[in-house]
Amino acid sequence: MPGRKQTEQPEQKHVLSRRMMMAGLFSGLYSVASVSTARAGSAIPAPLIVAGVAESQCGQWASLLAPILANELQYSSAFPLTTTTGWDGVTGANLFDTQQEQATPPAGLMVPGTAILAALAGDSRVHYDYQRWVPTFLSHQPTVVVGKAALHRSVASILKGQPLRVGVSRYTGPELPTLLALDLLGMRPLPLTGFGTAEAALQALRAGTVDVIQLPFDVDFSGRMAALQEDGFLPLFSNAPANSPFLRQGLPLDFNTVFTQERHRTPNALLYQAWSATATATAIKAGLM
Repeated sequence: MPGRKQTEQPEQKHVLSRRMMMAGLFSGLYSVASVSTARAGSAIPAPLIVAGVAESQCGQWASLLAPILANELQYSSAFPLTTTTGWDGVTGANLFDTQQEQATPPAGLMVPGTAILAALAGDSRVHYDYQRWVPTFLSHQPTVVVGKAALHRSVASILKGQPLRVGVSRYTGPELPTLLALDLLGMRPLPLTGFGTAEAALQALRAGTVDVIQLPFDVDFSGRMAALQEDGFLPLFSNAPANSPFLRQGLPLDFNTVFTQERHRTPNALLYQAWSATATATAIKAGLM
């Protein structure tokens, strides 16, 4: 969108096209707001729930899109925003679901993919069905797996049964795709929890507390990776599809390609389906549902 300074790059804004996006919003948000018979300029839009605080990625995108949507749908005022607490979007998603039975339900939900990840992982806090959501806007950002580990295990390492220590925020956190990918590669990943930020994970990697970490492919990635490579650390693969547009922006090889190179076949196990679903979810920085 023009006129907005990006807070995080590289980041791919998947707007199906302005016309398609607005057409979808027109048919979805307008009908949900129950004002389809109102004349242009006279309707008051229903609230847009933000699964996060105003300063979050979801909050920033909601602030940007709310007046644009209102203008396209010919409302007299912008969509009011209802922000919520919680880092992973579960609180906001639950609120969106519970308010659907109101006389005027919320117009939409701006939510991060971690809310979908929580549902996939069976989080007991989840009381919504993300499969009922219709996305009209998605902002993507993949992640990269970094470490000193060799992806092809030697006979000696197999006999020793040494696990690969992976720094994660929690067992079912955004690093779950990395754990699944390493397991598919036969690396016996051992998650070590408590590393909730990139800075904490980097510190643990340099200190030798963990062998592998996951980093966001953001504006800081190139600088971080350059410094890490001086210490012998390398990007192992990215949690991204083989046709990811980020590959043209310097994203390391995707997991599918690396797996094929190491195993001489394409991944097809049920665990691979789990990797694909969780990797897709965690790559969504913000989605308008």
